[in-house]
Amino acid sequence: MSSNTANMSPPYPPKSAIIGLIPTHPIDTPVTTIFMLLFLLSSIIHMSLLQINFRRGQKFLMSGMAFGFSFSRVITCALRIIWTSYPSNIRLALAAQVFVAAGTILLYLINIIFTSRLLRAHHPWAWKHSVRTCFRVGYLSLFAGLIANISVLVENFFTLDPHVLWIDRIVILVVSTYFAIFAFAPIPLLILRLLLPRHQVEKFGTGKLRTKVQLVLGTSVLLTLGAAFRAGTAYVSRSVDDPAWYHSKACFYIFGFGIEIVVLFLFAVMRVDRRFIVPNRTKMQGDFRKGGLGGMPVKG
Repeated sequence: MSSNTANMSPPYPPKSAIIGLIPTHPIDTPVTTIFMLLFLLSSIIHMSLLQINFRRGQKFLMSGMAFGFSFSRVITCALRIIWTSYPSNIRLALAAQVFVAAGTILLYLINIIFTSRLLRAHHPWAWKHSVRTCFRVGYLSLFAGLIANISVLVENFFTLDPHVLWIDRIVILVVSTYFAIFAFAPIPLLILRLLLPRHQVEKFGTGKLRTKVQLVLGTSVLLTLGAAFRAGTAYVSRSVDDPAWYHSKACFYIFGFGIEIVVLFLFAVMRVDRRFIVPNRTKMQGDFRKGGLGGMPVKG
C-alpha cells in the first residue's frame, strides 16, 4: 500500500478497479438519468399491478419484489449522479457501491419462485415438504449471501490489513459465484421438468405453460449473463490505476442496468402477475387445479 493511503483515516479509497469506474458528468449523468427514469417507470407499473391484484383479493407478491427492486435502482442511479459531482467523496462512493450490490437477488428470487410453480404443475414430487424446504433454504441463502457481500464491501473501505482484505476477496468470489449459479438454476430445473416422467398438467394462472417456460428461460439467460459477468470480473480484478476493458462504463450499463431493465419490463409486458398467480395458501398437489381465493383466470 502507498504511504499516502497508510496515513489516511478510513474510509479508504477503492484499491481495485470497479465496473463502471468513477462516474463523470459528460457520460454518466445523461445515461444514468435515462435509466433512473426507466426504473421509476418500472416501479410505478409494478406497484400499480400489485395494488390492482390486491383489490381483486389476489396476493401476487412478486410484483412487490419487482417494485422494491426498481425503486432501489432509482436510489442507486440518484447516488451515482450525485457521485459525478463529488468524485473524491469516498463515503458517497461507498453508498453508491452498496446500492449497486444490493437488490439484484430479488430478480433471481422471482425467477426461482416461477420455476418452482412450473415444476409443481408437472410433477407431484415437487409438492413434497423436502422439496419445498430446499427452495426455502435457497431463498434464505440469497439474503445471507447479500449480507455477506455488503459486509465485506463495506469492510474493504475501512481496513488496510492484507489478511482481512484476502478473506474479503474470498468471500466476494464465493458469493458472486453462488449468485451466478442461482441465476442459472431455473434453466437446468426446467430441463429436468421435461426429462422426468410427467403426470397430468396442473394448470395455473393464464396463458400457455410453454410461454411461461420460455419467459423464465429467457430471463434466466439474461440474469445469468449479468451475474456471470460480475463474477468473472471479480476473479480477474485489476488495480484502480490499471482497469481492464470489462471495467468500462459500457459494460457497467449493459451487463447491469441494461439487463435489469429488460427483465423488469418483460415481467410487466408479459403480465407475470396473471400468468404465474396461484390460489392463496397452496400446499399440496391439486391446490392449483381447485382454485379458490386469489386464483385465476381473471377476465379483462
